[in-house]
Amino acid sequence: MEKEKLSILNDEFDLGLAILIIRKNLISILFSISIGFCVAFFINRYTTPQYSASSIVKISEKNDVNQMMNFENIYETNLVAELSRLKSKKMLSEALNTLNIDVNYYTKGKFLNTENYHSNPFSISYQLKKREAVKSPIMVNFSNGSAIISKVDVDSGTVLIPVNKWVSIDGLELKINISNRKLNELNNSGKKFLVKIVDKNQLISKYSKGLQVNIENTRANTIKISYTGNHPKKCADIVNSLSSLFLISNISKKKESANQMIKFTNDQILKINQKLEYYQKLLQPYKEIQENNSEYGTDYGKLALDLAAKDQIEKTKTESTLNDFRNFYSAISNKINHEELYSILLLNSKNQYISTTSSRLRNLLSEKRSLSFRITEESYQVKEIDFQINLEIQDLLEVTKNIILDLQENLQLIDERLQSYRLAKKSQELNFDHNTDYLHLQRMYDINSEYYSRLLTKKAEYEMVKAGFVSDNEIIEPAKANISPISPQKKSNYLIFLGIGLTIGLLIIVIKYLLHNTVSSTSDVAKHTNNIPVLGMIPSYKDVIPVSQLIVDKNPKSLMSEAFRSIRSNMQFISQSEGSKILTVTSTISGEGKTFVAINLGGIIAFSEKKVIILDLDMRKPKTHIGFNVQNTIGMSTLLIGKSSLEECIQKSHLENLHFITAGPIPPNPAELIISNKMTDVINELKKLYDVIVIDTPPVGIVTDAFPIISKVDYPVYIVRAHFSKKVFLKNIQMLRDKKKIKNLSVILNGAGGDKKYGGYKKYGYGYGYGYGYGYGYGGSHGYYEEKPQKEKKVLRKIFSKK
Repeated sequence: MEKEKLSILNDEFDLGLAILIIRKNLISILFSISIGFCVAFFINRYTTPQYSASSIVKISEKNDVNQMMNFENIYETNLVAELSRLKSKKMLSEALNTLNIDVNYYTKGKFLNTENYHSNPFSISYQLKKREAVKSPIMVNFSNGSAIISKVDVDSGTVLIPVNKWVSIDGLELKINISNRKLNELNNSGKKFLVKIVDKNQLISKYSKGLQVNIENTRANTIKISYTGNHPKKCADIVNSLSSLFLISNISKKKESANQMIKFTNDQILKINQKLEYYQKLLQPYKEIQENNSEYGTDYGKLALDLAAKDQIEKTKTESTLNDFRNFYSAISNKINHEELYSILLLNSKNQYISTTSSRLRNLLSEKRSLSFRITEESYQVKEIDFQINLEIQDLLEVTKNIILDLQENLQLIDERLQSYRLAKKSQELNFDHNTDYLHLQRMYDINSEYYSRLLTKKAEYEMVKAGFVSDNEIIEPAKANISPISPQKKSNYLIFLGIGLTIGLLIIVIKYLLHNTVSSTSDVAKHTNNIPVLGMIPSYKDVIPVSQLIVDKNPKSLMSEAFRSIRSNMQFISQSEGSKILTVTSTISGEGKTFVAINLGGIIAFSEKKVIILDLDMRKPKTHIGFNVQNTIGMSTLLIGKSSLEECIQKSHLENLHFITAGPIPPNPAELIISNKMTDVINELKKLYDVIVIDTPPVGIVTDAFPIISKVDYPVYIVRAHFSKKVFLKNIQMLRDKKKIKNLSVILNGAGGDKKYGGYKKYGYGYGYGYGYGYGYGGSHGYYEEKPQKEKKVLRKIFSKK
């Protein structure tokens, strides 16, 4: 038969095993769930709450005045551009300046600090001298009418300062403003406050982190402004301030654009108006001639000579006046003393253009002259008068300069008229319809006049647009203070971490299930040994047994004793021949209960009036002498080497029919002793004396000493310990039967009372493989009891019990 390969992982689903592992690890599941609950609790309790507020602004491109006038929209808006403007640091800075949140106040707590936005019992005014002075928060508390302040994270000690007065501390001028009522409440109250002063340069950086500006709906042209922070009212105020400022800035931007256009139009109107005046003056002689044609007829020459004579006289007067002002300007612009200045002003005192300014300056010079007799030149009064004199000189120079420019412009106009008169004189008969100079001047005047009218119309349109401009945008949903934090989400955190805890607990169950490779029940034995008979199952003993010892005699009606009786009964179905029987007890490794089963199985057989002897052939690690509490000075090792006789080695137990031979001193060659002829002689001799010979052999998974003995006995018994023996050990049993040709090989499942619903007595009978239906139940109704009455367990202990 092909050898089945056992996987390291438990790759087959067994509902009973799964239930058993879950029951055994309920504490692990509940512990992991508790850890998840505790983590969620601490996160919810000691995480600073975060709040969010949002506002929706609608961006509109509609302008009622433009539509009414059928006027092109010169203030076209762009959604992306408005979005960028809202995100700009300049806009945020202006919004924060309106809120005055550069000083933040907190109530000091054990674990969390609570922000007192617009609710702090005091306020702080400050002037920053050193930027480093506000790097650390300030701790403030009140005692005996004064404030005690200290810097957090800086070992600078505490400072006692008066309230409502300016004080200087480490490059910071500050004043704590507090009312008397609030001061009395906080005096010696033990309350501590944290004050964080944020440098204006860092203010934008701090608050820009929580700001989000996104397009809410492209088709509706809406933008959503949201802010996340530690205080709900502050979040709402920041968003509303930014939204309102956006509307105001939108109006200002539009009006600024309109003002620029109106200013440009006004500048053009002024320039065109100057041109019109220029051409009007050039056309004036022609108009005068036309007006006088009806009175003087066609005598244009005489009229031109008369007009030219008048303009020549005016030109002479203007040139004389211009020369006087030039001389005056040249005189006072030079650095002359005040006496010479006073003389020049006195000579020009009758000049009507500068009489007012000249009079003030003369008065100042006279006042200085009178002071100079009483006080020195370095006195404050003299310096004050000198300053005023210099200002008046500058004003006089500016006035004189403007007068000179006006006179020069008048001379230019007179020259232009005289030129026209000369033309009129040369053409005695002036024909206005064919005179090119006149036609050119008249055409330029008409063009500029039409342009002037159009500019006036445009200016009126821009003014109407500006007057009707309210705002293209609208706040359709202002921000409100939301008292429900967005984080931590308490319910979600509990669900998440409880789920994580449950998942970890279940993952532990799954891992333990996959890694569960020990024998759990007789079904595992049958499955992996190709139905090798199970002689019986031995339940776990309730008390701790320090060493393998005889216990079936302590309470013959106990569950343990009944288990061994069942095995004794089942042995009758293996061999029915007459005569002495040999029974070997072996296992794969040490610790599976081999010696315990050998001692107690021998004891239970002895109860049936049969003489039984137990031989300890596990000479490498002997235990039988410990179970019977005797010395191990002589035994099988000394017997097989001929050092001791059989009679010397046989020892009696407290049971009448139960004898035993210990292993004796550990020999160097136990395997050779077991296969020796002397061993055969000893067995034959013991058959004459005893009905049953029980041999405790070495574990076959470690050494091969037991193979020769096992192959020759009547009852070869293999011990498998539930929840201890690996499933791979079962292959040794199959190997003994199939390869070593061990006949009548059977299995005893030790420690099988761990779970009655899985692999226990309710599922498998002791006569597994032989059809022996063990019909006795264990409980009060059938007359079988435990050796010690057990105290009633609490419900939780029953749930968490591993057995």
